[in-house]
Order: sequence, then structure tokens, then C-alpha cells
Amino acid sequence: MAEVEMIRQYGTGWYHAFWSGELQAGGVMPLRYFGRDLVAFRGESGDVHLLDAHCQHMGAHLGHGGEVRGESIMCPFHNWEWSGIDGANTKIPYLDRCIKKSLGTHRTQEQDGIVYMWFSRKGDEEPTYLPPRVAESEDPAFYPLYPHGAQRANVTFPPQFAFENVADISHLRTVHKWADVPLLNGGGADGDMFFTDFTGHVPTREGDVKVRIENYQWGLGVVYSRLHGLHPTAQISAITPIDHETSVYSLSIWVGRLDDTDEPKGRAKAVIDEQRKQALNAGGNDRIIWDNQIYIENAPLVGDERKTIGAFRAWARRFREDNAPQPPKAAPVPADLPFPESPTTYTPAS
Repeated sequence: MAEVEMIRQYGTGWYHAFWSGELQAGGVMPLRYFGRDLVAFRGESGDVHLLDAHCQHMGAHLGHGGEVRGESIMCPFHNWEWSGIDGANTKIPYLDRCIKKSLGTHRTQEQDGIVYMWFSRKGDEEPTYLPPRVAESEDPAFYPLYPHGAQRANVTFPPQFAFENVADISHLRTVHKWADVPLLNGGGADGDMFFTDFTGHVPTREGDVKVRIENYQWGLGVVYSRLHGLHPTAQISAITPIDHETSVYSLSIWVGRLDDTDEPKGRAKAVIDEQRKQALNAGGNDRIIWDNQIYIENAPLVGDERKTIGAFRAWARRFREDNAPQPPKAAPVPADLPFPESPTTYTPAS
């Protein structure tokens, strides 16, 4: 196979695997990420396990017909069992011993209604950071994430095209018709995180409304955004490669409550619908750009673009390089970062 274009190379880091609500206790789910067939299952303890999918006996796919047995998964072909904890063979029904073969295991982190998976370019790197915690996920002033705020689509553009929006402030005026080019309040790299904080004005029927957006990009898989001004919203945008050509683009959206029901309606539902339309639907303002874009390696960046897009591109390369592992550090929620006027909770919209 020809060498993969740099922009499509996999990056070490945490990625969205699926939403917690998609996998109940005893449930089994086939997945394909990073060019590998995988199987996820939730053991009787409630823990999620993620393994290479194919039984090491005769090659059956455990995600199609496999059954959970405690913290192991049983192959549908000959009923061999494999541990979700270390991948080891734990039972052969017609033999009084096990064989010394195992399935590859993949680290997961379940939080805020999302199951993340860790991908290592070298295969053995320990996490150097943890996925961001979403303060809004436990805030009763927000609707639950799943199922209404969980949106996904398969895409063929390189993940970085979408993630560069974290740093591409000027496109908000040209693509999304903001009333002005937003003012950059702050931004830059902080280890495994890249952040931007900017303020601008969005036209509405009642006139221009001041809007502030905070973006916290962790690795090449996850960005946590908080939107202030129109309707209280928090969002995890995540892109997980299926292979070098296709990816799963997932939006996890928390919107401020309008009432005591668990299903968003009115302005809250409109926010979810608009985010899906712009980023996920073919022909949306963002998608129509990304689907037809090419990557300009040495783009002629001007003005603040050098401080934002240029800095983002330089920072992003670190995850595609095979560096020595570092001790993990927790990803702070935005309130832990030095941004002015950054509330820890929201008042429900009236």
C-alpha cells in the first residue's frame, strides 16, 4: 500500500468508541476502528471490555453471535471463551484446560455517557492524558445526552479538517454568517490540549447577539466546546478513524433545559438539529467544505491565523510522532482553566 498521506495518519490518543446507552449489561457490539475488527461487550459487573474481534481458534467474529459469560465473551462457533480483562482464553468446553493464546485488548474509559478507547501508534504506549470531563453531563440544568443529543455520521474527509475549526476563527463570518470576525480572547497549546476562546456576534431576528465559544481539543480525537450567548450548550465533537479513508464523526450535545422532560424541545431541540445539519448532514455548511477540501501543507496563513491555525497544525503533529510515553494527566473541566467569565453552571433558559 502506498504511504498514507500525513494528514490521514492515525494519531496516538483517546477516541470516541460509542455511547454508554448503546451497550447494556450483557450486550455485545461489533466495531471497526483503526483498520481493525473489534468487539465491545459489557460484562456482568457492568464494566466495558474491548477486544480484537476474531476468535483465535477458527477466526469467528465474536461481535456477531458472541455471548457474555461473566467478564468473558463466548465464541458463537465452538463456544471458546475469552477474558475481557486480559484477552486470555478462559474456557474450552470440550477440554479440561485452556490454550496459551489471547486476544488483543484495548483500554477504555467510560464517563459522561461516552465510552472512549485509547489508540497507540506503537501499540504499547500508556495514556499521557485522560479524556475531558464534561461538567454539564451532571448538571440538572441540562437535558440528558442520550439518545436525543447523540448524533453520528460516517465521513470520508481527514479528521483534522473538522478539528481545525477549533482554531479557524475567521470562517465563522464567511461560512456561518456571523456579523463580524470574532475576537480571540486567548488560545494556544497546553501539553496534550489545544484551546481557543473567542467572542463575536451572531445575527438573529431580534438583532445581533454576543456569543462566546470555548474549545478544548484533546489529541486528534476529541474536542470539548462550550457555547454561551444563544442557548446554553456543551458539546463533545469526536472523530474516530475506521481506516485511513473513512471515519465516524460523533456529536455529543448537552443543551439547557426548557422544562422537566428528558426530551429536548423548542430552542433546545433546534440547537441539536442545527449542529447536526451543519457538521454531519451532507450539504451542510461545514460538510460541503470538508467533503471537497484538500490539505495545503504550507498554507499562507495571515493575521491571527498564524497564532491559531498555524499553532494548531504544529501542535497536532505531536500525536502522529512516536514519542516516548509520559505519565498520564487528567483533562480539567473548563472551570479549571484561566478563562474570564467562564461559569461552572448555567441558569436554565426561560
